[in-house]
Amino acid sequence: LLLRDAFTLDEIRRLMAARSKSPRSWRELARRKLVELDQRIEEAQAARFAIEHALECPYEDIVDCPSFQKIVLLRLAGKPLEDVHPA
Repeated sequence: LLLRDAFTLDEIRRLMAARSKSPRSWRELARRKLVELDQRIEEAQAARFAIEHALECPYEDIVDCPSFQKIVLLRLAGKPLEDVHPA
């Protein structure tokens, strides 16, 4: 589970190759992966917040919701979800 969710097969190969050169050389690859995982978590939290809003929105049709309309317009303009609707 840890390796499947954290590292691709190619990344695992690079980790193992780096480790074979030096037992400590894999650490930089792992640090970069932590940054990537933090970003993915932030994106997932923003998406979860947006979905929760949609479920709790007082508007019967989510398309009528001003917050939803704003999010859609900003996303269409290229803004990442975590910038548009922070968790």
